[in-house]
Amino acid sequence: NFPLDLASFEAPLIDG
Repeated sequence: NFPLDLASFEAPLIDG
């Protein structure tokens, strides 16, 4: 999502 975290890249539904 908005925060460019690894979690966001792999799972857009989860905010890093």
